[in-house]
Amino acid sequence: MRSPPFLAVAFVMVAAVTSTSCFDPEHKDEVNALGGETNGVRTGPLHRPGQPCRVCHGGSGPGKPEFSIAGTIYANRDKGTPKPGVSVTITDVTGDHRTLTSNEAGNFYMSIDQWSPTFPVNVNLAFDGLTPAELKSQLQMQTPIGRNGGCGFCHYGADGEPSHMPPVFLLP
Repeated sequence: MRSPPFLAVAFVMVAAVTSTSCFDPEHKDEVNALGGETNGVRTGPLHRPGQPCRVCHGGSGPGKPEFSIAGTIYANRDKGTPKPGVSVTITDVTGDHRTLTSNEAGNFYMSIDQWSPTFPVNVNLAFDGLTPAELKSQLQMQTPIGRNGGCGFCHYGADGEPSHMPPVFLLP
């Protein structure tokens, strides 16, 4: 018969092995690549505009809650001026839809507890005060989002960067 200390040691060893098997170094590298918080901006709805929100809020942490949809809208292509008050309507493949509004940092998001869309989804933008002609090319995203509701995964490139789309913006 084995002694109780053996069982305690065996338990600790099993716990250590299983906890390290859940560690994802690639995810940790993605989180670290985002860098630190902007000085003077607290963690919350206004932080990290333009970054791929679902790196931290995609279920693997460290951000809570988990987002199903998240992104940032800018006034124009230069990424310098966030655009609050933009209506972002997401419609999933079943026809179900939700409309979000960008905040002071241009950010919009929805937790997976509020809605878990069935991908692919389509995106439409609307903003009071701009004419349909001004928004003509910006009103509807031309391609559906296939599986990741974090806009910043694709929309963080600069002009001329072939691998990623420019930020989401209303006017050129």
